[in-house]
Amino acid sequence: MQNYLFNFPRTEICRYHQYQGHSNDCGPYSIAIAVNLYYRTPHLVAGEAVSRWMNHRPLLARIPHWATLPWGITFTLRSHFSIPARLSVWSSESDLRYNLNLDRLTLIVTGWRHGLAIGGHVSLLYAYDLNYFGPGNGGYAFLDPSSPNCLTWITAVQFRSLWRFFGRIAITLGR
Repeated sequence: MQNYLFNFPRTEICRYHQYQGHSNDCGPYSIAIAVNLYYRTPHLVAGEAVSRWMNHRPLLARIPHWATLPWGITFTLRSHFSIPARLSVWSSESDLRYNLNLDRLTLIVTGWRHGLAIGGHVSLLYAYDLNYFGPGNGGYAFLDPSSPNCLTWITAVQFRSLWRFFGRIAITLGR
């Protein structure tokens, strides 16, 4: 079972990827990637511009220069880019694959903990493949702004652990 967003070939989807560099701007960069995909215009908006805009809306969108808040993603998509967006908590993997089948863009919020440090990350779901890492060993692919590579694949087991950390948050674009 394979599900790919828009059935875009990798070379075409990579035109939309943006790398955040060493910034802490995965949220704004993921929003920029999603906006460009939503409007099918690869260079319509840059992640850096989204970050600047969001930094001027503390607690509505993000803690300036540090962390994007989940409701800030939907706020920014709706108010700044006129894109309908819905935040869901405790989403299921079936919801994600359903969105892929309907070509709905989905931003995913994952989290981790190392000792006392807690962190979160936002990226755009691109694909699910039941056998990507071998027979019966599925994986998910993301347009991940923290990576200079276009697509980042992780095992379904690793994804579940990271996604569960903040309550399986998904932001779906469109109706």
